Amino acid sequence: MRAIEETAQAPQRTLTPARQDPLGPGGQTMLRRAIIPSNVLSPPGLRANPPMPAPPSVAIAGPPRPQPKLLDRLREALRSRHYSPRTEQTYCHWVKRFIFFHHVRHPAEMGEPEVNAFLTSLAMKGKVSASTQNQALSALLFLYRYVLDRPLGQLGEVVRARKPHRLPVVLTRQEVRAVLSRLEGDKWLMASLMYGAGLRLAECLRLRVQDVDLEANQILVRDGKGFKDRITMLPEAVKRPLADHLEDVKRIHKDVKTTMVYTHVLNRGGRGVRSPVDPLGAPPAAGVIHGNRITPQ
Repeated sequence: MRAIEETAQAPQRTLTPARQDPLGPGGQTMLRRAIIPSNVLSPPGLRANPPMPAPPSVAIAGPPRPQPKLLDRLREALRSRHYSPRTEQTYCHWVKRFIFFHHVRHPAEMGEPEVNAFLTSLAMKGKVSASTQNQALSALLFLYRYVLDRPLGQLGEVVRARKPHRLPVVLTRQEVRAVLSRLEGDKWLMASLMYGAGLRLAECLRLRVQDVDLEANQILVRDGKGFKDRITMLPEAVKRPLADHLEDVKRIHKDVKTTMVYTHVLNRGGRGVRSPVDPLGAPPAAGVIHGNRITPQ
């Protein structure tokens, strides 16, 4: 009886209806199969579904690097072989003329017949000299051999420009003496060295003290044409003026203060230094300048 009463006094539990699957009938089962591997859900003896293959990895490449232009490759090949800047400028000029002559076609698409036609046109229509035609040929030979890696073969019958036979124009001794007599100072010294030692203008300007041997009467020319060194004579008439000029230069650079002024390392300022031109005296009186001389008015 007591057990029956306790049962009757216990609170009645309300039965809640079963929760419906929001995924629909069998949705939980499908979700569970998607999360849990199939070999776990599959009973033994049944073949499991094969795993899905991984997507292939695609390498993301950046934009392709632009190839250097033809003339840039030509300049690089010339500089790597230590050609002079003047030769580089000349070769690029002839390569551009060759390209425009054939209506802006790339040289890789052309060969010996096109080179033959270009050189023949220079001689027939351009009326160029033989040295100019040889210069254009050298530029194209270099382009095909060292830039395009395709040396040219036989060019066939190329119309060659005629090389004129002319007598050289040589100044007489009286004419040379008349020219030198109108020069003074370092201008006379440079002209005398160029005429007497056979120096080019750039070679004369690059001369250093160590390149002049006054005892052996010779001059060492460095980095001449073709990057070659050579030894030439020192004219006897220039020996004494050149020695005096070197002594003047040595006297100017002997003073430490002057050197410090030139290199801008003096800390005392411009007022604390006397310029090396001050001891030379006042400038000449005002007048009319004729060449290197001043004529008073």
